[in-house]
Amino acid sequence: MKYMRLKKPIILIIALLVVSCSQEGESFEVQQPQTANAISFSAVMAPMNDADTRADAEVSLSELKAGTGFGVLASYTGVYRYGETSVLSNFMHNQQVEWEDAASVWTYSPVKYWPGGEGENGEVSHYVSFFAYAPYSDAVGTNPVGYCISGFSDAREQGDPWLTYRLHPDISKQVDLLYAKQIDMKRPTVDVNIEFAFEHALACVGDVVTIAVDDELVSTLHSMVTGSVASVEVIITDVSITYTLAEKGRLVLWNRDGVANWQAVLSESLTTTRVPTITATLPKTIYSYNGSAETVDDWEDSGHGVFFIPIDGNTITQKATVSVKYQVVLNGSVVFTTQEASADISLGSYAGPAKKVALKISLSKLS
Repeated sequence: MKYMRLKKPIILIIALLVVSCSQEGESFEVQQPQTANAISFSAVMAPMNDADTRADAEVSLSELKAGTGFGVLASYTGVYRYGETSVLSNFMHNQQVEWEDAASVWTYSPVKYWPGGEGENGEVSHYVSFFAYAPYSDAVGTNPVGYCISGFSDAREQGDPWLTYRLHPDISKQVDLLYAKQIDMKRPTVDVNIEFAFEHALACVGDVVTIAVDDELVSTLHSMVTGSVASVEVIITDVSITYTLAEKGRLVLWNRDGVANWQAVLSESLTTTRVPTITATLPKTIYSYNGSAETVDDWEDSGHGVFFIPIDGNTITQKATVSVKYQVVLNGSVVFTTQEASADISLGSYAGPAKKVALKISLSKLS
């Protein structure tokens, strides 16, 4: 009988979908009380026109207000613009900025003031460049020590400021990371805030995972329904995903092209695994055909996105390993007993900062 060919394995076709969506920027239009020449801050969430992380732990500015706020590193370069001279991040170094609910302002202490210096015609010509990240961390890390935002460049270190980030070993405690900058700011002629437009620095994979059958397999299954075979079904019995990810990366807070500048920490090129919990219903029939009508009902699991550090794939290998167990049923009886097909999916070239990578897995032709 033709259906005996089903003893051969089903091949997995993997599709990575980098999802784009539009989201309005979240904004807090408030002004911090000013004293003469005092430096003050405000914050917005930059609109995400081309990407959306959408992981369970994605942080918002309202959450930062209720939490630890954000951190600031700043470099004073005098009459030179940023990059025209050596820089130190010692004007501010990991300065915590917190939300004061009673006054509805972002505050910090001790308050810093704009440096002096006047150019021709009274134009202020001394520059300060500000770099921010969120949520604020003392770099010691929390639960356990040494994870999430785990370190900073030294205030006496020349060059662009940076921070290190280490994935939390517990998926349920993963921490989102935001960053922003304001370069070559001069003392304003009127009191205004330095506004940070925060962007997401991490990428997210697997917030949506879909398993389906492709057209070629559908055609083959149709050919099985003939003679004594009145119906055919494909039943998914188990799905598992294991992510192999860079455990640690360095985020340089200065970048020229507006994209988060991630670098591998070469002395610590560690990888770690993440195994998200599958909650969608199993087993599930994803395809059936009775000779005249067919039913297609893809299996989908959502809401279990995992953050990862979008380091160049040529530097460190990051991948998702998807395993699917399935059965093929003819006339209500299992003909193709439970088998497992798996595939490795490279993440190296499919995602950048703030991008969400959805996984679509198709059961394909018989080999």
